Amino acid sequence: MQRFVKFSLCAVLAWPALALAQDGNAPVVRVFVAESQAQAFSAGGSGGAFSATGGSNDQTVEIQKNLQERSECQGLRVTNRAGRAHFVVTMDRSEGGLSKRMFGFAARDNKIALFDGWGDLIFSNSTRSVGNAVKDVCVAIRREVSSGAELVTVGEADSQ
Repeated sequence: MQRFVKFSLCAVLAWPALALAQDGNAPVVRVFVAESQAQAFSAGGSGGAFSATGGSNDQTVEIQKNLQERSECQGLRVTNRAGRAHFVVTMDRSEGGLSKRMFGFAARDNKIALFDGWGDLIFSNSTRSVGNAVKDVCVAIRREVSSGAELVTVGEADSQ
């Protein structure tokens, strides 16, 4: 009996993921990853010499890759056209800064946010790794889709 209960619980918890990924009638859920506006900057000096480097630290491709590879994201489709997406993911990464100096490795430098087609914030979090941030976003998308919320694309919402 205990085995049956464990199996049943696992089946119930996994059902939304399987239905989204395999059901021919399940909606295609598209996700757009907005380009990060994060800036990478580092500076240092020794012996009277000072050097500084700067530039963009865009995590867009890494997020897209994780959306395709993580099991929690199975069935989601990444699009490069914001007007066709049901959800938009934005992420900023802080390189260095006060939190890194104070907390070192434990600093939560990846800030991620998920918006629906209407532009409403669905989920936000800070994590240490891009992979964990993407996993959390996929769980939030599944929760939103399984709640029966209307899937509106960004393009539809803009025209209304």
